[in-house]
Amino acid sequence: MPMKDTNGIISNLDQMLNSMNNINNAIGDLSQLTEQIEKWFTDKQKTYSKTENETKALQLSNIRHEGDVLEHAK
Repeated sequence: MPMKDTNGIISNLDQMLNSMNNINNAIGDLSQLTEQIEKWFTDKQKTYSKTENETKALQLSNIRHEGDVLEHAK
């Protein structure tokens, strides 16, 4: 194989390797971003659940107090 052809092949392989590295870096960045989004979403779900539980507790407390008020009003 002539040297010119070998250099061309090596050059093409080098370009492919650089492109693959760029793709790999982009995938790594996307994976990191995805992990951050998943963590944010999980944190929001926990906060929502906590708020929902607190709301239910307040509603039950309110019902009890309304019952007490009605009992005292008799």
